[in-house]
Amino acid sequence: MVGLHENYVSQNVLMDIHNNPFIDYISFEEIFIHDRKNFIQAVAHATGFTEDSYTGIEIDLDCVEHILSSATTPSGITPLLARKYVTFAAQDSKPAYLHICEGATQLADGRKNETTGKLISYLVSDFIKALTLD
Repeated sequence: MVGLHENYVSQNVLMDIHNNPFIDYISFEEIFIHDRKNFIQAVAHATGFTEDSYTGIEIDLDCVEHILSSATTPSGITPLLARKYVTFAAQDSKPAYLHICEGATQLADGRKNETTGKLISYLVSDFIKALTLD
């Protein structure tokens, strides 16, 4: 798990995750606030955790800065880092699938952002290109 946001997880749950030997994570704060690992090191750590088994590549657009979603964030990864994540993870693992969730081009309250669809198309094409590179 890469990018767990400590601000959204209670201390008790965070300790349970931390103490579980079957869960490995690097928090958003460890990467971007405390500079304990850089972004690509964190993604490489995650892909190393899956070793040679098939894995899913997940990207929740709630974590991408200023992308319209049910929980739009001003403090997350950039669209460029989202693209780098998908590309690197696809190249450095055995992906079974790519799952992109939570993005919207329009919400019920009237907010619109037509660039969400464009970002999704970039992520899908980056994934396909990464799989087809030798």
